[in-house]
Amino acid sequence: MAIERVLTDIGLHETEVRFYLSALELGQAPMRDIARKAGISRTNAYDVFSRLLEQRLVNEIPQSSDRSSMLIMAESPARVLEIVEER
Repeated sequence: MAIERVLTDIGLHETEVRFYLSALELGQAPMRDIARKAGISRTNAYDVFSRLLEQRLVNEIPQSSDRSSMLIMAESPARVLEIVEER
């Protein structure tokens, strides 16, 4: 089964799927890069990030006290499988 399908099956919306997959592909990356790759505005990306953070699908890696220098990293697809197994 394609990972996109699994992500939607666990309840993620299209923008959340695009954000997660973009973050997964980029590795540790700033919000602006993930938003650009996912095709969403940076403002919307912060909302999407918050929702994915609640589900423990992404992490933030602070670089300094300035939030604009924060890096985002997607959890491995193994975390997605854990969510599927929990349900």
